[in-house]
Amino acid sequence: MCRSCFESFIRNGGTKTFVLTLGNRATLEFKEDASAQADAVRDWVDENWNQSFGATSQAILKTKPFEFSAAGLSDLDQETLRAEAVAEVADAMTREGFTLEDAEGRQRALAVLFGFLNRVQQEAMGIDFYVWTTQNDKRVREGHAERDDKVFRWDDPPEGGHPSEDFGCRCYARALGIEGYWERVKPSVDAFAFEAPGLEDSIDYMYLDSEDNVTVGIGTVLASADAAAALGFRNRETDNPATDEEIRAEFGLIDTMAGSEKIAAGYYREFTSLYLPQAEIDRLVVDHMRGDFDALLRVFPYFGNYPESVQIALWDMSYNLGMGGLRGKFPKFCQAIQDEDWEKAAAESHRERIADERNEFVFGLLMDAVEL
Repeated sequence: MCRSCFESFIRNGGTKTFVLTLGNRATLEFKEDASAQADAVRDWVDENWNQSFGATSQAILKTKPFEFSAAGLSDLDQETLRAEAVAEVADAMTREGFTLEDAEGRQRALAVLFGFLNRVQQEAMGIDFYVWTTQNDKRVREGHAERDDKVFRWDDPPEGGHPSEDFGCRCYARALGIEGYWERVKPSVDAFAFEAPGLEDSIDYMYLDSEDNVTVGIGTVLASADAAAALGFRNRETDNPATDEEIRAEFGLIDTMAGSEKIAAGYYREFTSLYLPQAEIDRLVVDHMRGDFDALLRVFPYFGNYPESVQIALWDMSYNLGMGGLRGKFPKFCQAIQDEDWEKAAAESHRERIADERNEFVFGLLMDAVEL
């Protein structure tokens, strides 16, 4: 090869082709080894694909409370997925130094494959959340033990990645849908529902709120006569169940009246003959909270990881203000909650036009979390 030609090519470029011979044998052996490993990984993935794909999808579908559908799985491109799975396993082998030649290496490869399939399947099913779950033994590293039973989002990976992605990680991600998430936070739901009657007036008859909405219980707005008729009102005098006609008539009467901030709920009692039992009012409180839950998680996706006292405080703020009011009127409070700065959240939680005792209740709940 002409040295001056090659030097000119390096300096100025050109269209010529130069072939450099730098230890052909070693390079060839390296390429052959890499190619053989890639083929071995591909063959191994193909061999385990169907069983692994079925096992992970069934594990998701059988997760209580059985709220997931396999519909999204049909949209997955299996050929592309297999290629991505091969790359995931191969990358883990290179990074961690294991092979498929022994049982331990194959077990680790299987964990990587399961973790990959679990993630893509959950995302295909529209599952946003998962619960980090460890093997709960002495081999679990401290950082992962701290994540055990905590809620995470697929679009917000923690440091080191999702379960099975970190070096040698044996953890897995248990699918968590909205109903499952609701079940996780029921202790705080029940606690707030128990406290609610003491925080806000509980009115067992229909009345008008300050915005002329027919209302009952602890601030439950009845949007129509149909909504009122769906409730278990009873006759105050006889204690018999109210008829559909009686409920609709009383709704119509209250609805035609004029509401005002200056008119207390007690004013309307003399115009009513029906009442709603406390058990029904309690149920409406929980229904109200469930109605707010999806919106609450959009602002506070890690709500389920917060101390129970913080959850109860958030329930009170959202119940009182509505999620729109909470976000619009208390942005600093919301940011402090997202930052898990409970002391600052307490300082930003004060509301106007409610009883001092209610503000003190929420402040105390948030300060309780500071001491944990």
